[in-house]
Amino acid sequence: MDGLTNNVISTISVESQPSGIGINSATNRIYISNRGSNTVSVIDAITNTVIAIIPVGNQPTSVEVNSSNNQIYVTHEVENSISVIDGLTNIVVATVPVTSPMANIDEDLSLE
Repeated sequence: MDGLTNNVISTISVESQPSGIGINSATNRIYISNRGSNTVSVIDAITNTVIAIIPVGNQPTSVEVNSSNNQIYVTHEVENSISVIDGLTNIVVATVPVTSPMANIDEDLSLE
């Protein structure tokens, strides 16, 4: 979308059932959680192309980006866990279990 005119400037196909989005304005990357394919699509915001597809846990939902350390946090509704992705390598570097059911991460990276 063009933020000034609200016009669609590009349509980007991602994996099955996209559900969450996170943006790293420092690296011009957009991260889409794909609930139906258990992946995260990485989009280059300059070229509007998918540059990586990252396998993560079951049914990823929310995505939040910490641009200061270039890490991406993805919640998993059915596993009660968070995948931590290194934004430089596009590899899951940790899976953190949580003890209570959750669905989303809010903007300050704390559980809702």
